[in-house]
Amino acid sequence: MDYLTWTYFFRRLLKNPAYYHLEDLEDDNINTFLSGIVSGKINELEKSYCVAVDLDGATLLPQILGYIASYYYLSHKTVKMFADTLNPATSFNDILQLLCDVTEYDEMPVRHNEDKINEEMSSSLPIRVPSFSYDSPHTKVHLLLQAHFTRTAMPMTDYITDLKSVHDQAIRILQAMLDVAADSGWLKTSLNIMHLVKMIIQGCWMKDDPLLQLPHVEPHQLPLFYQLESLSGCVSFPEILLAYSNRFDLLRKNLESDFNERDLLQIHKAMSDMPLLRVTHTITGSELLDKSYCPKEAPGGAIWVPVHADKEYSIEVKLTLPRSGKFQQNKKVRQKSSCPEV
Repeated sequence: MDYLTWTYFFRRLLKNPAYYHLEDLEDDNINTFLSGIVSGKINELEKSYCVAVDLDGATLLPQILGYIASYYYLSHKTVKMFADTLNPATSFNDILQLLCDVTEYDEMPVRHNEDKINEEMSSSLPIRVPSFSYDSPHTKVHLLLQAHFTRTAMPMTDYITDLKSVHDQAIRILQAMLDVAADSGWLKTSLNIMHLVKMIIQGCWMKDDPLLQLPHVEPHQLPLFYQLESLSGCVSFPEILLAYSNRFDLLRKNLESDFNERDLLQIHKAMSDMPLLRVTHTITGSELLDKSYCPKEAPGGAIWVPVHADKEYSIEVKLTLPRSGKFQQNKKVRQKSSCPEV
């Protein structure tokens, strides 16, 4: 209450009480009016799981969602939406939709006739949006992000400005979403959120060739990178990086038909700065399956580690930089994850 009396809102209230539906400027009426505002906002924050009222009825206890909303400067409605929508196995498409539906994008402009432009854009993008929502700011955000991942040319300069506005907020919103998922121990959902963060930063889909992360590289130019006699068959992104490591002459020879010298230098620098990490992990827990169990092979050469549902395990991830001569000091990350019922 005391804080409100020092705000411009309080000064406006005294100058124009009728605008705020305040009958008169009697002290009792002003106190009742301000108390109603405070109580209403506390109720809203309580419904959004941001604060809790202590048993004494006078003490406010901040909750984890309140901390997250405050730290990332987000609306309490946004973190409530995260808490209500996320689950242990939220899909990538649902996470993308959740990002686009947040309160922070309510004011995204949809100008005259842009609903028709949005409908035209939608026809060439991989994820469909509801046909009746082309005039929605949230649908427009969805289409702008898809166009960014697909590297589709924007239909007008206003859309470039709008995409920048989307980018300015997307990362911190996703970081808050990740904190909500991680606090609940939802590994699969957290990984999907992290994938979306990288897609926004790199401007490509997860399924795209990693070489598209390099500056100036477009999909039709990807075959140029694979013109190496030392490479045969299916090769990985790290193999490409190693093949061109300290070989700018080879890079120029293969790419000079499509790139100028300045672009080549930037591509080579990006490849040289790209970390090649060796990742190993161990899983510990009170109820691991029998050590003699032979894990099954997964698509892509991955190995599934069998665990019990609804039990808590610790995952220790070790990262090393093998190409730096001597291994740098290992960085270990320990996180607790729960395995949901499948």
